[in-house]
Amino acid sequence: MTVELPNDVSAFDGEVVVSRRWANRTQSRFRAAGGRLYLTSHRVLFRPHVVDAALAGEYWHAPLTSIAEVGKQKPTLRGSMSGGLRTRLRITVHDGTTELFVVNKLDRVLREIQSAIDAA
Repeated sequence: MTVELPNDVSAFDGEVVVSRRWANRTQSRFRAAGGRLYLTSHRVLFRPHVVDAALAGEYWHAPLTSIAEVGKQKPTLRGSMSGGLRTRLRITVHDGTTELFVVNKLDRVLREIQSAIDAA
């Protein structure tokens, strides 16, 4: 089965989806949006599901070449309303911004993204 990007997300020439998984993206200290995290041959992107999109869930993406670091964010009570009670995926972009995601099988996701970055 071939995984494709959603119809409302434009693909780059030759872009291939490597993996797709359910995720929650931390948008603020009090808000996490549910949706899908896609890893492609060109970028990592998050697309909120229809309900969270209607409630101001934000789309996010970063080219693999712009990712400075991927790692784990330790749990914290400060962000407990936005997924902070779990260890989260942390993606830091070269401009210094950091995005946090709750995903299952975190170590596997980290390896997949790092491998894609190394190949880019």
